[in-house]
Amino acid sequence: MKKMAVLILLLIFVHPAFAQNTWLARTSFAGIQRDDAVGFSIGSNGYLGTGMDVGFQLQKDFWKYDTANDLWTQVADFGGTPRQYCVAFSCNGKGYVLTGIDNSSLFKNDIWEYDEVANTWLMKSPLPALGRSGAVGFAIDDFGYLGTGFDGTNYFNDFWRYDPVTDSWLQLPNFLGTPRYVAAAFAVGGRGYVGTGKSAGNNLLNDIFEFDPIGNNWVQKPDFPGTPRFSAEGFSLYQFGYIGTGLDVNGNYCNDFYAYNYFDGNWIIAAALPSTLRKGAASFTVINKVYFGTGIDTNNIRLNDWWEYTSMVGNEEISEAIQLSVFPNPTNGVIQVTCKTIIDKISIYDRTGKEVLVQAINSYSSIIDLENRPSGLYFYGIQISNNEYFGKVIMQ
Repeated sequence: MKKMAVLILLLIFVHPAFAQNTWLARTSFAGIQRDDAVGFSIGSNGYLGTGMDVGFQLQKDFWKYDTANDLWTQVADFGGTPRQYCVAFSCNGKGYVLTGIDNSSLFKNDIWEYDEVANTWLMKSPLPALGRSGAVGFAIDDFGYLGTGFDGTNYFNDFWRYDPVTDSWLQLPNFLGTPRYVAAAFAVGGRGYVGTGKSAGNNLLNDIFEFDPIGNNWVQKPDFPGTPRFSAEGFSLYQFGYIGTGLDVNGNYCNDFYAYNYFDGNWIIAAALPSTLRKGAASFTVINKVYFGTGIDTNNIRLNDWWEYTSMVGNEEISEAIQLSVFPNPTNGVIQVTCKTIIDKISIYDRTGKEVLVQAINSYSSIIDLENRPSGLYFYGIQISNNEYFGKVIMQ
């Protein structure tokens, strides 16, 4: 086992889930107000662009959001035609924007890669299927995934994986649910989730399906507990995936949010957006916060407000009751977990939410060996009696 150069005792008193769960207003999006834009993140920066503006014009501008300084800066325009209802994800250190509908009412199947360092867009191999708008997408383990959507005639349920290293596509088992578009999606725990949306006959949905890339299969999960809706927004943070806002089956614009805990497979109520009811918003996750905004409201007014969401888990508050500590943190190889109550087990997850280690403890203290893990950010879930406590640890 590698020797630690310096042993710094840093007690991180974690708390059960649900102690955070807050929204904070940030500097408004610097571009023109819009809906149906897309966002992705690279490192500590987020990017947002495309969509329909207040003059009903489709856009191709893109903007970088510096999360540390709450600052917007315009970057190179998207490389394709102006459009809305695109898909975006980031993987392998690059951002990707795909599909959508453009000013000529053409349903697109192209894909463009954004290089943050060069500030350039490069066209990649197109989706080998019909062009579409209102598809969903997410990234897992440096692969991008895309599926569902609508081309003006057909509702789709096909599903595809994009490999950015080989610039190639692989068709996967069809999405298990009803073909649909303007659904919501997120990836958490090494799995992807797709649900809500609009199907043929203007039917609005609230079902949710999980895709396992290892088993290469779909499984239906508990329904989204909010009203059926479309043009909701999905994102993930820690062990939770979120869906909220949108236009529901009763014709109401929404600001509610619900969180899906992939540890136990249950939905819970999350903090509602403390702002305008809307659909067609955009978001991205940067490290341990979500950034969310834009969209269109009940009065068909397009928006540019911008919000920061802090998850229902974190290390920022102190729970004195159980005196749970994880140290040293950062670590060069091992961590020690101690508590005044018997610890049942600990699970370690990488930054994508994939479980990389699980260890039974059944004691008040235990050493956890992370020596062979790559450096970076990890999360832990510590089970004590019927509660689970979450936090983060950094491997140097």
